Amino acid sequence: MLETLIPPSTQRLILYPTPVNVRWGPARLRQACESDLGLTLDPTTAVLFHNRKKDTLVLYTLDSNGDRCVTKRVDRGTFLLPLPGPEEEYVVLSASKVKSLFRVGISRGNWATTREDQKPEASAEGIDLSKPLDVVVLAIKARAARCRLPGTEQILTLRATSLHRLVPGQIATVQPSKHWRHKGHPYLSGDIVSVRIDASALCIPPLALNRFGDWDPAEHYWGEESEPLDPWTEPIIERGPRPLFEMEQIVPGSPR
Repeated sequence: MLETLIPPSTQRLILYPTPVNVRWGPARLRQACESDLGLTLDPTTAVLFHNRKKDTLVLYTLDSNGDRCVTKRVDRGTFLLPLPGPEEEYVVLSASKVKSLFRVGISRGNWATTREDQKPEASAEGIDLSKPLDVVVLAIKARAARCRLPGTEQILTLRATSLHRLVPGQIATVQPSKHWRHKGHPYLSGDIVSVRIDASALCIPPLALNRFGDWDPAEHYWGEESEPLDPWTEPIIERGPRPLFEMEQIVPGSPR
């Protein structure tokens, strides 16, 4: 990914600790390195900038020809920004460690499936045809729905009438009429009795809230320096620094 863009002369990679405007040119990026971080730039040092969404990265380097900037788009949630230590202003990595900044198992923007990631399928023998059965709706197709048994990771395919009533994330109560396996995958047919929304039955772990240091509005980019600030920004800046948090980011379709 990014390692192919780092010049061979680079020995250390510095992670700029706060989001920036990725439209900044080389001169503004260099100013941020020298003024904000107090860096003395040379060809052995590269600085990696990121935007607030962490889906656009800018690699700044310096060589005999001058400043060099490379912009790289990444899937949101795949770039991992480590926090500096208590006595550090920023994180420094060796150039060989750049792969550690990205989630393992991602290929071309999609999550690669491994053996450990594959979910076990439901055992057809465990279904009682005489009783209604609850299933979690995962995906809807033209003639079937991919479902999961609540409280488990067991997957099955449901064939039933009125599939148009279903929406992914709902709990469907089904009166089963038949179950079977085809090529090792379990199938279930029956009538949909009811559907409901029940977040607790989905057994979804809550997203984590991670601390990302402090945010100082006085250092935030509010626009070009030559332009006056909007009045609504004044009370925000006057309040001063405050803790910065970020909700855990989940790539759609990723294992959790």
